[in-house]
Amino acid sequence: MKKVLSVCLMIMVFCMLFGCESKTIIKERTLIPCDDCHQDAEMGDDWIPIWCDEFDGELVDLDKWNMEDSYWPNGDTNGELQYYSPNNIFVEDGKLIIEARKEVMSPRNFTSGRMNSKDKGDWLYGRAIVRAKMPLGAANWPGIWMLPTENIYGNWPHSGEIDIAEYFGWDTYKVHGYFHTSKYNWIKNNHIGGNLILSDTVEAFHNYEMIWEPGRINLFVDEEPLATYTYTASNEQNVNYSSPWPFDQKFHMVLNLAISEFGGMTNIDEVSFPTRFEIDYVRYYQRDYPYIDVEVPKPIQTIYKGQSIYKSLIYWDIPEDDYEIEYYEIYINDVLHGTSPVNSFIIKGLFPKIIYRLQVVAVDFAGHKSEFQTPMEYSY
Repeated sequence: MKKVLSVCLMIMVFCMLFGCESKTIIKERTLIPCDDCHQDAEMGDDWIPIWCDEFDGELVDLDKWNMEDSYWPNGDTNGELQYYSPNNIFVEDGKLIIEARKEVMSPRNFTSGRMNSKDKGDWLYGRAIVRAKMPLGAANWPGIWMLPTENIYGNWPHSGEIDIAEYFGWDTYKVHGYFHTSKYNWIKNNHIGGNLILSDTVEAFHNYEMIWEPGRINLFVDEEPLATYTYTASNEQNVNYSSPWPFDQKFHMVLNLAISEFGGMTNIDEVSFPTRFEIDYVRYYQRDYPYIDVEVPKPIQTIYKGQSIYKSLIYWDIPEDDYEIEYYEIYINDVLHGTSPVNSFIIKGLFPKIIYRLQVVAVDFAGHKSEFQTPMEYSY
């Protein structure tokens, strides 16, 4: 015991004479909050505001928004009656106003507004909060939604659509949230979504929110669940993952107010015009994964072989992680064969009746990789 104490005293004396630095690892942030975001609710370390518009100025910020000047080409399909004019979008008292009017702008008998953030605000994953008040009037069809910036899987609906919130004026007080994909969309009448009834949809502002992660999107109104869509690999063995889940590409925000007979509403109250769709702010957040993500994903234990027309399809359970898995690496005979943003993959380029060694590794947003497990023997 005396020997141990003597050694400790020697170390203390050495540090006093020559100095001993304790090495503390300090993790630096990789996301810098945007300067003009008013974050009135504490979001914690998980979410950093990276893009926003508080509408504090006198004019619409054209560095953030594109103003549309046209009538919607497929408007007849949706029963739309408006011409979208930049004149119908303006800022007033710290709010964005999209106003619908009863006026002729050929070939439509109503005017309104539509704007988007394409190439000025485009994101893959994250959290959006839009505080808005819906317009009063049976023909009003306002929307807070997102569209793909590049359409990497083809035109609508193949590259997807996220309806954070939409409101049909004839369906009093009910707010909807929907997801459209190649496999699930309103044309097939199998689109995924949900709705909530609010007592003051057109009288008060509400927070319409989306949290978008790999394989899952949740929609909320004032933190109350509105709709959820989750990619479930075991249910999608008959198609490539992009058919039910094209949400692995950048999307941008769209705000608009359509005037429509959609849903069978035919009696438009023209006296109610002009009507207003009011937006208090739009805020977009992302997680600073290298700063907050510290754990390595758990290993992938079991790989399943698909039982469908895609004989070469494999899938696996999502492994546990402190945050999310960004993508998966698929190895065949210890060589990287491909990657997938979801927990399924269609293997290509192999010869039938030959046994291969198959492994899958999960990679999270901080770059941590799960350990390799015992290879699965694979052939087709």
